[in-house]
Amino acid sequence: MWRAESLERAERERTSGELADLEERFDTLRIELEASLDRRIRVAVDQMQTTFDQEIEALRTVNREEAKRIRSTNDEAFVRIRVSNTAELDRIKAAIDEGVARLCSVLEGQLDRVWSANDVELERIRSAGADRLAEVHDLLSHQLDRLREDEPELTSRRWLRRRGVPAPH
Repeated sequence: MWRAESLERAERERTSGELADLEERFDTLRIELEASLDRRIRVAVDQMQTTFDQEIEALRTVNREEAKRIRSTNDEAFVRIRVSNTAELDRIKAAIDEGVARLCSVLEGQLDRVWSANDVELERIRSAGADRLAEVHDLLSHQLDRLREDEPELTSRRWLRRRGVPAPH
């Protein structure tokens, strides 16, 4: 009987260990996906920032060269071009801000889809674990019932005497 209890306990521990392992694997996968998405977002934003900085610097360089040329010919033309370039920079900055906002919106949508997929996968794993646990419970209950039915045969006096158990007086 202790052997059956030991087997039953071992099966319960193994089943709970499998569920814990599945949950741990899911948590690890979720963390890795979040970290990967975070890294991708940071790289994309950094690349955009670098590109924007380069474009702004190129525009500033062009503006400086243009300003030098115009300054030598006409101060009034220089003022008009500077205003035009400032407006262009403002337009570019507004376009950059709009692009970043759209990118953030897209990335948030992707993150929402990842979370939804993770929720579905977690529910599937939990459901599979619950199904397996129910199967193990049914199997162990059936085995326990069989052992209870076989118990009178095992505890006969003859069996007890072979095992060196003294008979009750």
